[in-house]
Amino acid sequence: MKNFQTLFNKINKSSPGHLFNFVYSKLYSHIQRKNFKNLGHSFFISHDSKIKGQKFISIGNKFSAGEMLWIEAIDDYFGQKFSPKIEIGNNVSCSQNVHIAANASVFIED
Repeated sequence: MKNFQTLFNKINKSSPGHLFNFVYSKLYSHIQRKNFKNLGHSFFISHDSKIKGQKFISIGNKFSAGEMLWIEAIDDYFGQKFSPKIEIGNNVSCSQNVHIAANASVFIED
């Protein structure tokens, strides 16, 4: 029991809801996997992320993002049609409150 408590304290060091948010975010990341054009392994986003146009977004291996990530591939804006393409390479980490949007192309390399 002492080892479990030590582990719990390490995971839960920042706030009482940290453990819940971590587990919820892992589950949310797993559920989001099927919606992307391509998605590598070790993908982690926070449950409060907002991602639109996943079918136009490719993300490489080992992607992680802080809270409030917003990625948007805009294919329609007031009736005007676009062909967006967002490609994010391997080993990319984003901090909190990052917004990536495109109605054409955005490429973030490894």
